[in-house]
Amino acid sequence: MARVQLSGFIITAHYSEERGRPSLVLWLKTAQGPIRAVVSDPPLVFFIGRDVEAHKLTGLGKHERKILPLKDMAYRDVDGLYFQSLKDLLDAREKLQGLGVRTYESDVRPLERYLMERFINVGVDAVGELRAQDLEQVKIRSASDVKVPF
Repeated sequence: MARVQLSGFIITAHYSEERGRPSLVLWLKTAQGPIRAVVSDPPLVFFIGRDVEAHKLTGLGKHERKILPLKDMAYRDVDGLYFQSLKDLLDAREKLQGLGVRTYESDVRPLERYLMERFINVGVDAVGELRAQDLEQVKIRSASDVKVPF
């Protein structure tokens, strides 16, 4: 199967979990017609203060804490908590907030985070493996000069 690059407009998109793995499903209007682009394993993350003790993270779903070069609005260091399922992320948010731990960006949905972090609005360039109308193992980036007629 050959990798192809397609340009198009996002018509609709949603978060999904397929076979227990997170994915983003974007329907694109391309010159070749409608294409279903699937982004596998998007990052599921929110942030906590670096000063949050490790014992407060016990009992959370499967997660990984990463030290990041990021700061909160008061210039304090923050770490990322990465999850493998949206359920684990939401449960962790609820538990930590119940313990009085401030969570940052825990209300940002995975699809919106993915698009915002890549400065994607409507036009995209998508590279992946094309099977019928499905583009798999997709890498997407913003494109400003998309020429697809509606």
